[in-house]
Amino acid sequence: MTHPIGNSRTPSVPSSQQADSAGHSRLATSAVRSATERGIAYLMACQHEDGRWESPVEGDGSETAQTVMLMCWLGRADLVHGYCRFLLSQQMPAGGWARYPGGPLDIDVSVQAYAAIKMAEFPVAEHDMRRAQEAIIAHGGADRTSGVTRWLLGISGQLPYHVCPPVTPEVVLMPQWCRSNIYRQSTWRRLITVPLAIVSAYRRPTQMSITQTIDELFVMSPERWPATWLYYACDMDGDDWTRRSDWGDRLLRLWERLALAPVRRRAVLSAVRWLGKRLEPAGSLGGLVTPSVLAAAALLAHGHDGDSLAISGIVQWIRSLSREVTGGERVSPRRQPVRDTVATVRTLAACGVDPLDARMNRAVDWLLGCEINSMGDWFDVVRSEPGCWSFTHDNPFYPDILSTATTLSSLREQFASSPPDSLLADDSMIAIIWANSMNLAKQQIALLDRVAAASRRGRRWLLAMQNPDGGWGTFNKIMESRWDANWSEEVCEERRDSSHPETTGCVLETLGSWEMRRGQSAVDKGIGFMRRTQRSDGCWPSRWAVGNIHGTWRAITGLAAVGIRAGDPAVSAAARWLISQQRPSGAWTAAPLTGHPTSSTTSPTTSPFDRASDANLRADSVMQTAWAVLALLAAGLHGHDSVRRGVDYLLQCQQADGSWQQSLHLATSVSEHTVIRASADETVYPLAAIGSFQKLLK
Repeated sequence: MTHPIGNSRTPSVPSSQQADSAGHSRLATSAVRSATERGIAYLMACQHEDGRWESPVEGDGSETAQTVMLMCWLGRADLVHGYCRFLLSQQMPAGGWARYPGGPLDIDVSVQAYAAIKMAEFPVAEHDMRRAQEAIIAHGGADRTSGVTRWLLGISGQLPYHVCPPVTPEVVLMPQWCRSNIYRQSTWRRLITVPLAIVSAYRRPTQMSITQTIDELFVMSPERWPATWLYYACDMDGDDWTRRSDWGDRLLRLWERLALAPVRRRAVLSAVRWLGKRLEPAGSLGGLVTPSVLAAAALLAHGHDGDSLAISGIVQWIRSLSREVTGGERVSPRRQPVRDTVATVRTLAACGVDPLDARMNRAVDWLLGCEINSMGDWFDVVRSEPGCWSFTHDNPFYPDILSTATTLSSLREQFASSPPDSLLADDSMIAIIWANSMNLAKQQIALLDRVAAASRRGRRWLLAMQNPDGGWGTFNKIMESRWDANWSEEVCEERRDSSHPETTGCVLETLGSWEMRRGQSAVDKGIGFMRRTQRSDGCWPSRWAVGNIHGTWRAITGLAAVGIRAGDPAVSAAARWLISQQRPSGAWTAAPLTGHPTSSTTSPTTSPFDRASDANLRADSVMQTAWAVLALLAAGLHGHDSVRRGVDYLLQCQQADGSWQQSLHLATSVSEHTVIRASADETVYPLAAIGSFQKLLK
């Protein structure tokens, strides 16, 4: 379906030639230059010795609560006092816990935090726990928790296992053509399913002493709870697949009673081997806390001792994510040094930093060292040579497409004088030899050679990962099946790594850096996906950020890179939408000014927070403003008054040390229902917007 372009309700967008040139004079060039220089100095000071950039990531508190549970399972309650203090410091005045500051009470985070504090027997004021209990009961009690929370409570001995969603161990034995094959599931669901399959096989709580229960959080006794639906069921009233899912749930529970012992033993051993192989490199499962905690529970259920090498590795990895904060000790949901380094390198390049700078070379060298050259879960779907990156540097089984695309773009931007396949051109070598001594020139030649080889491998991997619909997903290529036709788009979106406009825009931008343009099959299919997923109001939905500005920026940038001109109807509609969302202050926020359809014209891709209306998300945001400015610049509107006002707002918000700081949780995690704060983004993106604007002024 084609979105309306000539909608009279949307403001018209003048071309850059017709823009108000007086805006440039009002925005002093010297102020832009000064802000850019201070921002560059700040980022350079934050670089680590090995060349990377890495900043803390803040989650919603559930990771800290799950860490407390894990320590209690292992009998290490002596390590949890700092975590419990942090959880209490995050308690809302009304008594519960939210997923992000200023957000509403979240029943899963609240129940996990409450249970963790009680299990640890941490001394706490009675009125604090009473407030939490009353708030949780008012929101439906522990009866309303999701499947993961129920499993955590079941492992802790707080719930009977029969009220947890059924996960049969035999799922790991399903062939590829079967709809239940684990590689047909999304990566997040697979990382949760396999550990729970092992726990489900034994169905016994950990050997911890249960002296504190959470019976007071149950509105109805768990013995009277209705049977849970199939783990990936479609929760839609009256939908035929809801009824089929209910029957599927009953069949799974019947199989649990009738499962043949030899098949069950084979399934459990396969799942344990699967876990051990993925835990071995770094001690984490997917580089994420929740799957890693469940993996530890699975190994404990299988008979591993708490001091075993695998479980000790998990504990050590989670402890490495801990850091002291005001009020206690918190656990970050993940590390993302590759993502932070890539974003910083690209920002510095946009600000005009010399690619031959030694600090930039260290960063490029570190990124090249993080390339994944081994087969991961994706290899069960795509038979392609590896050449990819993960958001963290120690996650070889789960490279992601977004990190790979942005990494290749950052490597390419360092050597913009020639295409990556011909980086050793004579002119480039002459320039290097003139600019450096012979030894440095030799080092630069070697670095260029590594970049060229990595770029070729990465391009092949990205092209192999393109989905049949023309887009790109998060971790893997979709395995299509004739059975999928029986499922709604919403169910398929939940079950598998579906294509997203953000990721597709990033890949198109990378392909554009290789001089790939319209007329080439992969590019044309990607452009078609972008046109189909644009919403009727002109924006694109976001998967990795709250609101739709980030998705719109990625989409416009990707389309522009492959030759879609600024006057294209899709780009013009997106620019009109962005301009209509600007606040009087010159800033943009995560919450839309006006309502928009809850789904795209052909795709259900959407963030669960894109219609958020609380005060936290209505606040002026430097990150949302930076994304909007970058999008308008990519649309060719560098002379538009909205750009000038946005840059002016960013200049006003810059700190004396050259950074930007705004404590808003505006990014989403691998689990779409979790919002995080990536503090590095608060400086990187505003500086990228100002640097790009300065370059266009010149």
